[in-house]
Amino acid sequence: MRYKPCIVEEAGCRQEASDCARLNQDEKTDAAENNQTDESKIHFRLNNAICRQLIEQDQVEAKELPGTEQKQELDAGERITALKECEWVVKQLSSERIHEQRKAAMDIKRIAGSDAESRVTLAMLGAIPPLVGMLDSSSCSLQGLALQALINLAIGKNVNKSAIVSAGAVTKMLKLLTTPSNVLRESAMAALLSLSALDANKLVIGTFGAIPPLINILEQVNLQARKDALRILYNLSICPGNISAIVDTKAVDLLLEVLYETPLSEKALAIIGNLTATERGRMAIMQNKDALPVLIDVLSWADASKCQERAVYVLMVLAHHSWSYRQALASMGAVSVLLELILLGSSVSQRRAERILDTLRDNKQDGRSVTAPDMCAKLQEKVSILESKYVEVSEEKRLVNHMVQESLQKNMDRIFNRARLPSIDAGQSEHKKNLAIIHSFNGSRY
Repeated sequence: MRYKPCIVEEAGCRQEASDCARLNQDEKTDAAENNQTDESKIHFRLNNAICRQLIEQDQVEAKELPGTEQKQELDAGERITALKECEWVVKQLSSERIHEQRKAAMDIKRIAGSDAESRVTLAMLGAIPPLVGMLDSSSCSLQGLALQALINLAIGKNVNKSAIVSAGAVTKMLKLLTTPSNVLRESAMAALLSLSALDANKLVIGTFGAIPPLINILEQVNLQARKDALRILYNLSICPGNISAIVDTKAVDLLLEVLYETPLSEKALAIIGNLTATERGRMAIMQNKDALPVLIDVLSWADASKCQERAVYVLMVLAHHSWSYRQALASMGAVSVLLELILLGSSVSQRRAERILDTLRDNKQDGRSVTAPDMCAKLQEKVSILESKYVEVSEEKRLVNHMVQESLQKNMDRIFNRARLPSIDAGQSEHKKNLAIIHSFNGSRY
């Protein structure tokens, strides 16, 4: 009975210890849960703050930069505004008041010059016919504005170029080429140049009689006008249907004359090259007594490779089509010039010159070659000239080397004399000679 209270007391202590341990564990669990709750609350608050910041930033950006839908709405609004402006401007073109027509032409010039889509819109709304009608106006300023508006409408739009020609603008522009106003003449030339770039307009412009006034401009003093005239004639000469009209105006004579003017020579040769596309053009060139000498002379223009290429092209085509022209080329000494072109010309000129020489070599009369011996003799002559030049250069180099060796020998003698060396026997003189040779060798290296 004495030990029972102790057992009961020990059991009570154990119970209290277990209760304390459980309480401590519960406190730790509660503390951990509280910590997790606090951390989750902190994270939640941070996420909310970040979300609010992002939303505010998106709202700011939305105010600064419109969204896709807003952009589309703005684009649609701008298009509607531009369309209304085009409609109003085209309507003003039909006004009876000159100042309103002038204002409308200025607006079309501005709109068409800055917006490619508006060029098509203005043409579809009917802006071209009234502008073409203004070319007959008595007001020079209105005519100039109409020309400039038509030029801007034609930029990059082949449909508008065709519509302008169909509206009868070519004949009116040709009349303006003879006007006293320099501004109107330059604008008319620019408009014709733009319209002639379209293949469908080339024959139409030539049929309307554009070639004779352009040929007349080549006889004027104004260099820029002559350049523009040559450019328009080049565009028109691309169409074979215009070559007869060009030949009938005696254009070959003028083209051969302007060949010797540097700013005009290349384009003039290009037009002559286009004339060789038809039999009529080739006959006109071959019947001109100055054509062959001038073209052969151009082959010697070493500083104008493009002119050489175009001239040798003309000769190549003519030699291919005409036996008599091949004989004329051989008799006028063209073979030596062609050989020189093969040696010194560009790759294009070399190929064309070789084809001409092949044609001349194959040219036969009475069953035997006519020009082959001459070609071989000329080639041998050219090679001999080159060899003689090389020999002359080699001889000059030999003389220079000899003078250098003599100078070195004299310097060596002077050095030995200054050193007051005793008399030099044969072996020593040989040593001096070897030193001189070594010095001459080193000098020749540099």
